[in-house]
Amino acid sequence: MDLDAATYSAIASAVSAACALFTLYLFRAQGKGFVWTKDHSISLLADQRGRVHIQIEVPLANLGKGNIKFIKLKAKKINLKTKAMDNFEMDMDEAYFPEGASIITYRTAIHTEMEADEKTKLVIGRTQPPAGMTEGELRQYQENLNKKIGEVPEHIVILKCSYKDGSWLGLMTRDTVIGLSIDGVSINYLSTFRRRELNEYFSW
Repeated sequence: MDLDAATYSAIASAVSAACALFTLYLFRAQGKGFVWTKDHSISLLADQRGRVHIQIEVPLANLGKGNIKFIKLKAKKINLKTKAMDNFEMDMDEAYFPEGASIITYRTAIHTEMEADEKTKLVIGRTQPPAGMTEGELRQYQENLNKKIGEVPEHIVILKCSYKDGSWLGLMTRDTVIGLSIDGVSINYLSTFRRRELNEYFSW
């Protein structure tokens, strides 16, 4: 059976997510801290320029079974069409985070040239139609908006988290690297295959 590109990408992303869950299980079983994303999200907002932008939020948390000391967060956002890159770095001074604790939420935006008129501002992010609009009209308007957002070039976000997870008497530093793809209004983990393709961006 032949698979189209979208189906193959969805399967690869699902496999990548399953591998991440298995890694998380191993760290919890060993009683070590482990940093990973928790409920990352994407939304559309109107910015101060009167344009639509794609807002990305990636919460990080200690999802392992031990305490951690968080040292540093490095992040990159890359436009895969223009190769433009934004960098972010934050030192955490070995801040202490117990099991299950939220650490920090990395936020960034992809700016577009799409005008956010008054009607667009009214419907962005709504689940119920505003006054004077039916549910069908709201759904159609949002579908058209998402279709236009789909024309924005694919971006990737790479996070590198450096921390001490409690192994080797708390002296060993571990790096967890997370790769996410933002394509239209979808955000997914990068598959192992895509990470190999984009390997040049994973070095600091």
